[in-house]
Amino acid sequence: MRRRASRAMASSAVGAEALLFPVDLRGGPLAINVHGVMTAVGIWLGWLPARAEAERKGFDRTFLDNLALAIVLEGLVGGARLSFLLSENLPARRLAGA
Repeated sequence: MRRRASRAMASSAVGAEALLFPVDLRGGPLAINVHGVMTAVGIWLGWLPARAEAERKGFDRTFLDNLALAIVLEGLVGGARLSFLLSENLPARRLAGA
């Protein structure tokens, strides 16, 4: 009986993971998931009106493109670093004396 329960829990955990990280397209070792696609769409949809507004105000197009690239790259690196710090739970480790 316990064996069946553990199998059911394992299969439900795999099912939950599949719901959290659904894969849209899989081709060999490459798998594209919804999160990556929606992040790219969000960046693109934020960049288009900013570019149109910058052109309307007379800014150089290449300056805005370079600025947008720098902001996106810094956001990815900074977000990854913040995620690492939060997942490591550094303040709790310091309090515990580790």
